[in-house]
Amino acid sequence: MSSNKPNNPPRKMARPTLLRPEKITEDDALRQEQTAARPASKSTRPRKGAAKDSAKDSTKGGAAASGVATDPSVEAFLPQIKEVVPEPPKELLPDTSVYQIEETERFESDDIVDKAAKGAPPWVISLIGHVIVILVLGLWLIHIPFKERPIELLVEMVPEVEEEEEEIYAEEEGQQLELDIETPELEEPPEENTEMVLEDTEVPDPAAAPELAETPAEEGTVASITKRERVPIGQLLNGRTPGGRKGLAGKYGGTKTTEEAMEEGLRWLVRQQLKDGSWSLLGPYSDGVNFENQSAATAMALIAFQGGGYTPETTKYKRTTQNGWKWLLKQQDAEGNFYNDGPYTHAFYTQSQCAIALCELYGMTKNKKYLEPAQRAISYLVKTQGRDGGWKYDPNTEAADMSVTGWVVMAFQSAKMAGIEVPQETMTKTEGFLDRIAQAGGTRYPYERNGDPTRTMTAEAILCRQYLGWEQDDPRMVSALDYVLSGPVNFRHNRDVYRWYYATQAMHHMEGRWWKEWNGVMRQEVPSHQVKSGREKGSWDPNLPTRDAYAHEAGRLYVTCLSIYMLQVYYRHLPIYANAFDAQGLPIPNDGEAKPEGATEGASEGASADGTPDGENPADAEDAGGDNADADAAS
Repeated sequence: MSSNKPNNPPRKMARPTLLRPEKITEDDALRQEQTAARPASKSTRPRKGAAKDSAKDSTKGGAAASGVATDPSVEAFLPQIKEVVPEPPKELLPDTSVYQIEETERFESDDIVDKAAKGAPPWVISLIGHVIVILVLGLWLIHIPFKERPIELLVEMVPEVEEEEEEIYAEEEGQQLELDIETPELEEPPEENTEMVLEDTEVPDPAAAPELAETPAEEGTVASITKRERVPIGQLLNGRTPGGRKGLAGKYGGTKTTEEAMEEGLRWLVRQQLKDGSWSLLGPYSDGVNFENQSAATAMALIAFQGGGYTPETTKYKRTTQNGWKWLLKQQDAEGNFYNDGPYTHAFYTQSQCAIALCELYGMTKNKKYLEPAQRAISYLVKTQGRDGGWKYDPNTEAADMSVTGWVVMAFQSAKMAGIEVPQETMTKTEGFLDRIAQAGGTRYPYERNGDPTRTMTAEAILCRQYLGWEQDDPRMVSALDYVLSGPVNFRHNRDVYRWYYATQAMHHMEGRWWKEWNGVMRQEVPSHQVKSGREKGSWDPNLPTRDAYAHEAGRLYVTCLSIYMLQVYYRHLPIYANAFDAQGLPIPNDGEAKPEGATEGASEGASADGTPDGENPADAEDAGGDNADADAAS
C-alpha cells in the first residue's frame, strides 16, 4: 500500500536577512519549467490551506524576496519579473555592514558594563547610587518655590528682679515720708540746733532748711501758722528734675503706688497720640466726646508729660513730646491765639492750657525758641481780659466766670515761674474780680457773680488767692480749705475730678493737717480706680464706678490728664509756703510774732470764728447749688 503522506519532508522557513538575493541562472529557470510541466501526483498536491499560507508568506515579504526556494509555479514567473523590474544599482542598496558594526559595538560595550558591575565591590555601587540620589534631590530642591513667611520670634519677658518694697497704701496719722529715698540736702542745719532737730528733719526741705522754735502751738490753728517769705518763684519748677522728683515725692507723701500709676497714665497717653503728633478728644480710645478740640487735648497731654519732668530735650518720651510740640506750635496764630476748633466755650480754656504748657516748657528747658511763642500766648491773654477783671468765652467779656479765670491765672503763674513778665495791672484787676465774686467774707466762691458757692469754685479761687499773694495764715483761706476738705476724693459719691485737681494743689501749698488729711485719701483713691488691664490700661474711666461730673463734657482723656496731674503734685510745683511746716508736715510753732488782728474773733463780717458762714457746719454742709452746678466750666 502506498502511503498518503508526502514523501518530501516539510520545508523549513529560512530566516530573512538583509543580504541581496542571488541571481537565477538559465539552467535554474529551465529546471523550474520542467518541474512545473509534470503532472501533480497525489503526494505532491498542495495540502488544504496551502494557498492561504502562500498568500500569507507573500504578504510578509515571502520566501522569494529572501532568496529561499518557493513554489515552482511562482518561480516560473521570476524571469519575466526581472525584465519588468530591473535590479537596482548596488550603490542604492543599504550598506548593512554599518548596521552590523554598530550592533557589534553595542554588544561589546554592554559586555564591558556588565563585567565592570559584576567585578566591582559592593561599596562602589552603593556610593554611586547615593551620589545619584543626592544629585537628583539637589536639582529638585532648587526648583521648589518657597513661600516667604515672616520670621516669628518668641520672646519671653522676664520681669526685672527688684528688691521687695512694701507698698504704702494707707498711712498712720502724722506720717508722710513714705518712700525710702534720700532727699538732696541743699543746706545743713545750724550746728547749735542739732540736738533739737526732729528725727525726720534729717531730710530738709529742698528749698530751704526749716527753723524750729521752742514752744509748739496747737496744730491746725491760725495761731500756729507763721508768716514766712515765699519761695522764689523761679524755683517752683525745680522739683521736676530726677533728683528733685524722688526727694519731693518721699517728703510730701508720695508712694511707689502713686508713681507707678502716674507712669502708667503717661504710657496710655503715648498710645493715644495721633500720627501727626496731636491728641484728640474723640479717640482713638473709648468714652471720647462728640466734639473735637485737638489743641486743648494736645496741650493737656503735654502738661502731663512735663509734670513728670519729660520734655523734647529728655531721653524718655523724647519723640512723643517732640512730635506733640511740633504740631501744637503750628496752631498758634500771629496774635498768639491757639484756639481754632471746638465749641466757642472752649476758646479761653484752650488758650490758657496751651500757654501753661508752653511757659512750663520754656521754664524747664530755657530753650530760646520757645520764649517768643510763650510771650505771645501770655500777651493774648492780657489784652483779652474782661472789663470786670476776669475771662469767659469771648475776648474782653462783660461778665467773667471763676472757672475760665482760674485757668488764666494758672497760665500767668506758669509764665512768672519761667521768668516771663506779666503786667502787675493785669494781676490787680484779676484780684478785684475775685473780691467781687467772693461770698461769706472771701471764704466761699460761686461759678458766676451772685451764684451759689460750690466746693469746686472755692478750691479754684483759693488756689488763685495763693498765687495772687494771700499769706498762708490768712483766716479766710483756712476756713475755705476746711470747707473744701469736707468733700474728699470719693469715686462713688459726687465724683468730680475738676474739683479734686484744684483742691489737691491748694492743699499741697497749704501743707499741715489740710494736706495730710487730703493726701491720705487722694493717694489711695486715685491709683486704685485706674484701669488695670485691656486697651485702656493706665487711663481713668469717666463713667465707672460712677459718672464723673465732666464725663460727657470732656471724656476719658480729660479725666485721665487731671488724674495724672494730681499724682504729680508732690514735685510738679514746690509749695509756695515751703518754710511754714517741718518735714513731718506739722506747722512750725509761732516764733513770737503777733497774731493777725481778729484771728480769734472771726475772719470777716458774716462769718464765725473759723470763717464758716453763720449757721453752716463745714464738715457736713452741702453746696447750695451742688458741686456739679458748674459742670460746663472745665470742658
